[in-house]
Amino acid sequence: MEVFVSSWRDAADPELQAEWNQAAARRRLESVRGLVGDEAIRFKVYVGPDGFVAPEPHPFQVGFWLFDRATGKLYTPETLETRWAMEEGRLPVYVISWGMDGLEVATTVFAQWNPAQQQLVTFARTVVQNGTDRARTLDGYIVVRPSPFAADPAAGGCRVVEFDGRNAVSVDGRRSIWVSGPRGGAVGCGGALWSGVVPLSAAGRVECEGHAAEVAVVFPQEVEPGATVSWEIRVASGEAAMDAGRLDVVDRESCLNEVRARWRARVPMKLDLPDRQYADFFYSSLHYLLLLKTGDELRPGPRQYASFYLHDGVDMVEALDKAGLHDVARECLRPFHFKEGDGYLDAIGGCAYALYAHYLLTRDRNYLAEVYARILENGRRIQSLRNKHLAELPAGSEFRGLLPTSVSQDNFTKPAHLYLDDWWSLVGLKAGISAAKELGEPGDVAWLQAEYDDLRAALWRSIDRVMAREGVPFMPAFADHWPASERAIDHDHRLLGGTQIAWAHRPAVCPGEALGVDIPRDLFRKSYQHYWRDANRLSAYDGAWFVEYEKVFWGYNVLLARPMVCLGLREIALRNIEWSLKHPSCPGAWMEAMKSRPNSEGLYELDEGIVGDVPHGWTAAHYVLLLRDMLIREQGDQLALLACVPDTWLAPGQKIEVLHAPTFFGTLDLRAEAVADGSSIVIDLATTTPPPGGYRLSLPRTGGIARVRINGEERAGVAGSELLLPPDAQHVDVEYARNVSSRTCGCREETLSTCACAVVHVAT
Repeated sequence: MEVFVSSWRDAADPELQAEWNQAAARRRLESVRGLVGDEAIRFKVYVGPDGFVAPEPHPFQVGFWLFDRATGKLYTPETLETRWAMEEGRLPVYVISWGMDGLEVATTVFAQWNPAQQQLVTFARTVVQNGTDRARTLDGYIVVRPSPFAADPAAGGCRVVEFDGRNAVSVDGRRSIWVSGPRGGAVGCGGALWSGVVPLSAAGRVECEGHAAEVAVVFPQEVEPGATVSWEIRVASGEAAMDAGRLDVVDRESCLNEVRARWRARVPMKLDLPDRQYADFFYSSLHYLLLLKTGDELRPGPRQYASFYLHDGVDMVEALDKAGLHDVARECLRPFHFKEGDGYLDAIGGCAYALYAHYLLTRDRNYLAEVYARILENGRRIQSLRNKHLAELPAGSEFRGLLPTSVSQDNFTKPAHLYLDDWWSLVGLKAGISAAKELGEPGDVAWLQAEYDDLRAALWRSIDRVMAREGVPFMPAFADHWPASERAIDHDHRLLGGTQIAWAHRPAVCPGEALGVDIPRDLFRKSYQHYWRDANRLSAYDGAWFVEYEKVFWGYNVLLARPMVCLGLREIALRNIEWSLKHPSCPGAWMEAMKSRPNSEGLYELDEGIVGDVPHGWTAAHYVLLLRDMLIREQGDQLALLACVPDTWLAPGQKIEVLHAPTFFGTLDLRAEAVADGSSIVIDLATTTPPPGGYRLSLPRTGGIARVRINGEERAGVAGSELLLPPDAQHVDVEYARNVSSRTCGCREETLSTCACAVVHVAT
């Protein structure tokens, strides 16, 4: 990134102004923003890598520039390299830092609901340190300009800016910003500021010409060598005008300490992992989901989504539930009703699953009785859609018994018989069967089971016929015929690439297997290997799913790593999550998809720009679910433990700890530690209700096990890297022979099908 520092003396030079604008535009600052705020509050607060804060519903954004009077340099973070991070790597408190010429600048931004004022208050404090050996006379500019995140920036707003000479800046006569500097007052700096910025005098009013004007309140200060000074901004979100005097007396430090403490304790499930970044993204993702929540709606994004989508909400509410945020999940489940006509038929089975999964994670029978009618309603709707469609089809049709056409596959503009809908319907029917059994409703069990069996048989008949018809060895995304003339990437998206096909079958694996949906694992495994090779073949990155027809990388790369974990494609899953951790769109989060550009070799790599909201809720949810699957995953009546963790996590001296983790069998505590000399791995388990089928424990070594003790009792004849532990296992000690190396399986995409690690059964 080119560093650009403007000169005060040359501020009137149009060429330099154009250069400033170009340097700022190259950073695409308006396209990527993070989110701070408070849980479930209607108004959101956007923060960017330039430190500018845009609180809803205001038409303005506010930020900080710095001017050195002696040198005539104006430092603007829009054109300098900045470091943009969350406090502790996970809290919704941003720190944006930058510096040049011995000046170090850091802005801390957070927001908190103020009960007394009944408004969300945003705090942004900028601290400047003089790291040189000479005194500096500095002007801090608090810059006010139109917000690109306003509901309709072009419709007006941010036209009249006034300063009262003390602390209050009002915009358009009805909204205020509270500001302060080192001397508690402000003066104008005389003359025009950079790029059309207009200074406010000690008390003044500016009527902006056009919507791009910028206004600054200037606070001068002489800063001694090694000393620090600070400037502060406070803004209250809401329709009513803010009382700046009331914000003046708010104690920022106590508010910040309360925000830190509350978010640290907000998620019941606790992770301690050797690589802290994995855990940081887990918590930041959950925090973003809570910030995205508006009332009882869990929205996929903060900007473009006026309401929640059931299509997306299933995964988001499951992520909250599986992290122990059951009260929030239950509240978000209230609006879970399928709406006719939205085209997303996958949401029918998804809705039934989400309602029932909450019961499995809480075992609240009163809740299950309350939502049972809704679960049955979705089953009846599946039955009705299939019967109506059945009457329209001839015998022997590959569509017979499936759900009718839909556009559930995102960006699929031409309706088709999408297997995504059928898989979700199977999952929803299985959830209904289990719910009916729990509540003792044999009549409902009978018709739901019959519907499930018939749909499953029809689905496999269709897949077999379509694979034979198309001459492909993998499961396609839909049953419709692909004429040769349409076997190209076109605007109708008739031929989907590997990324979209992998999405189509994901619900059969997760959550399907957790509920006992029976799938042919060999075919699924072979198909997902094909999808991965197809999606990855045009990419310059080994670890990213590339969508060929849209030329984007999926921001929710983590979604497709989940079936890889379940199918034992460990190496691919780890590459997927590692790639995602290296390419966040904002601190601790991702956008919906990432733009691409071809390189000199004809392969596609990341480009600037944004597709969809940032942070994106669906993406955050699947990261949470993926990391949980890697550590703990339901598989029928068993729990799979540590199925997909990096080998280094159990290198000598390392420890993995998962506490208060909700599962379908009760809350689980898991501790796994490799002793310092590498001679053994010790696992401690504690569950409120052990899984009936026991545990499948994956270990980081393929052999060399000398001895296994379970609850102090030695078990003989053990070899391999996966132990089947009995339900009553609480303490497991795995001892290795000396000089045995860690797992060196070396699986790669072309050899995964031949990798077969031994499974060891430990007798109960």
